[in-house]
Amino acid sequence: MVFIKQIYTQTAQYKYLQTELLDFLENNMALQKDRRMSLFFKSLRKNTSIKNRYSCLNSEYFQANSCLQTLSTGERQKLYEKGSDELILALLKQVNLNNQVQNLITVSCTGYQTPGLDFSLIKYLNLNQNIFRYNIGAMGCYAGITALRLASNLPQNTLLLCLELCSLHFQSEPISFSSLTSNALFGDGTALVELNQTEGEFELVSFASSYLANTLDKMHWLLRDTGFIMHLDSSVPALIEANLKTALEEFLQKQNLNISEIDYWAIHPGGLGILQAVQKSLNLPNNALEFSLSVLEEYGNMSSGTVFFVLNKIKQNNNLKKNNTIILLAFGPGLTIEMALLQKT
Repeated sequence: MVFIKQIYTQTAQYKYLQTELLDFLENNMALQKDRRMSLFFKSLRKNTSIKNRYSCLNSEYFQANSCLQTLSTGERQKLYEKGSDELILALLKQVNLNNQVQNLITVSCTGYQTPGLDFSLIKYLNLNQNIFRYNIGAMGCYAGITALRLASNLPQNTLLLCLELCSLHFQSEPISFSSLTSNALFGDGTALVELNQTEGEFELVSFASSYLANTLDKMHWLLRDTGFIMHLDSSVPALIEANLKTALEEFLQKQNLNISEIDYWAIHPGGLGILQAVQKSLNLPNNALEFSLSVLEEYGNMSSGTVFFVLNKIKQNNNLKKNNTIILLAFGPGLTIEMALLQKT
């Protein structure tokens, strides 16, 4: 058995109101050139359910005609190297490890460096030089659950880090549903999960993954000359709504459970439309989305680590009881649905 002993979360340094960032987008994306996109943005402004987002970038990058629009991939990568190191240091101020760590998993899809984030943790936490290291990249928002599944199969004690600096990849062109949506949703943050085989808050019970056939073109995250370019097809929420229930029921049947027996839902808040699609597909009550909506409102979508922000809120909930069941759900390129079943110890 493997247990989640502790969850640590940390946002990037600079906090922005969603209204500030949307004003920046409106002023820097020449929306007046496309009436259809202008109308879509007005709708988006009213319906993100986000109040704040965090960035590793200071306010100079979010002024009119800032250099953020024209940064090269190399320039964004340098900001990732600096920003990830600062964010790890901020996170580790909370961390107090009592056990020796044998395994280290790091997850990121918003920048790449070698030596990577794993070596930053080894240095700052003075970890054993013989530690086993695993790096997961290029999987997007569901990678946190993928990493958790990997951790469930590793012996002894594991640290799992998800770190994403999504705000580095603001793109002013082309003006599209994808660029407007991604620019309006994503923020920066990190989560560190401590796991062991003896005790913890949650037991990792089981995992499942489902790939939706013929959907490769619906979502992607591609490296180009000006950083990563996000494509998010407008059909994604409908595809999740149409396919999630079957995939989840098949998973739960193997655990002799059904949807109505799940006590808590840690759903990756990929956006309000995604959460609404999950609710409709599974016929969940409004309170099932409480913790995911709270994270979306406070932080936006921070990609791979966001589901752990949600799980941490569930962990801090006074109504959580021994043996309560928790489902983790996240979605990403593929289209892929990642699922995990946890139980409160």
